[in-house]
Amino acid sequence: MTNEGKVKAVNQKLWVGGMVGGNREILEESIGHIHSYFDGLIFVVDSRAKQEDIDWLESIKKEGKIIVKKWVNDHAHTSNEVMLSGIMEFPDYIVWLDQSDKLNEVFVKRLRENIKYWHQNNVGMVYLDHPFIIRYHQGVRFANSPHWTIINTIGKSINLSTINGYRKENYIFNLRDNDKLRSGFLSPAKYWFCYPPFSNQTQLLYSQFSNEIWSQHEQLRINFQFYCKYELGLELTLESLIDYMQNNVGKYSDYFEKVLETEVNLLDLFRLYVLNQKWEVLAENRFNFSYFRWKNEGIVDQGKYDSYIGCFNRYRLQQNKEIE
Repeated sequence: MTNEGKVKAVNQKLWVGGMVGGNREILEESIGHIHSYFDGLIFVVDSRAKQEDIDWLESIKKEGKIIVKKWVNDHAHTSNEVMLSGIMEFPDYIVWLDQSDKLNEVFVKRLRENIKYWHQNNVGMVYLDHPFIIRYHQGVRFANSPHWTIINTIGKSINLSTINGYRKENYIFNLRDNDKLRSGFLSPAKYWFCYPPFSNQTQLLYSQFSNEIWSQHEQLRINFQFYCKYELGLELTLESLIDYMQNNVGKYSDYFEKVLETEVNLLDLFRLYVLNQKWEVLAENRFNFSYFRWKNEGIVDQGKYDSYIGCFNRYRLQQNKEIE
């Protein structure tokens, strides 16, 4: 193992940070129960936030920095204020929260022990759906906007949601989950179809296998956008894509069907807006659908090698991991 992979027993710190718009009630729900387990806070706060929100963050931060900054519509630019704050050193780790994220306190209690293990094993990035846990060094950055693409990490990436027995609530709650809205499926599709290269949707799913596989799937996503825009004449909006799906069932090209079959975010749209499945049904059985089996056999469930989950499992088998 390189020197970089060895643990610094001294001065390795654990931070929590992110971008927030203020609103003390949400902040207390998100971090009020866990801030004491961290060495400090590094948050960028919208300058339109109330002073009482900023004061509350300052009162609990111990170490770190609360950066008050005028909001610009660029997640990466704003997020990098944290990376450029001068507070962290290698091999500190930072848990990056969205304002709607609430961490499980039991998980947080184990985090300090976990980061020592991750550092020993040269883990530079831990995916927890959302948020990320990032090992800091001077070159690590957020890129693109939106949403949460991390570049220049050193070492391996791991995805906690792929471990055997994974249960999301053992790690994190999304405060938006209680809304029970279709937006929980529309937002990932928006990131996948509407946003520019290197969106977090492919990073989250595929970089755990290798950056090469991530780049391969990111290129497939961008190629599909190009096809839809220049061959089909669609705007890169969900409304345009949904309208095309609804009015061209049975007329899709082989290429469109192949992409539809293997991309879970597109299958979500198809099931919601073409098959008119209730989102609750989709939530309970999100990956258990193959477009091809539905088209050719009228079957709405799938095996372990069909559709998106089949692609995912083939990568897992290549790396001697159990299939999902």
